[in-house]
This record gives sequence, structure tokens and C-alpha cells, in this order.
Amino acid sequence: AWYEMVGLSWEETRQNVVEWLHTSGTWDRGGFEESSPEELVDKKRHVYEAGYGWKEKAQAAKRVIERHG
Repeated sequence: AWYEMVGLSWEETRQNVVEWLHTSGTWDRGGFEESSPEELVDKKRHVYEAGYGWKEKAQAAKRVIERHG
């Protein structure tokens, strides 16, 4: 995940995502069950802690490509 690549802590990641939700207009468009962007991000902390993300998927894809290359 991007936060792993740049070495951000959970607090920094949380702040950046909350800020992005505001500046991108994503939060204003609605459709969220949560009452605030902070609540939404906090509900996703398991993703940060488990290390799910594009980094692992990219590494797996690279291995497949290299095997078939």
C-alpha cells in the first residue's frame, strides 16, 4: 500500500486520507454510512494494520509475469 512505501505512521495515513476525502469532494458526494470522514477512516484501520494493499498485489503480479516471461 502507498503508506507502506512512503513509511507513514497510522496517524499520518489517517490525516492524509481524511484530508483527501475533503479535498477530493468524495465525502461531500455522500453515500457513506459513517457520520464523519474520521469515522470512515478509523473503520478501515484493519487494512493498514494487516498490510493489505497494492504493494502485495503488485509483487504477486510481478512474480506471475516473470514466470511466464
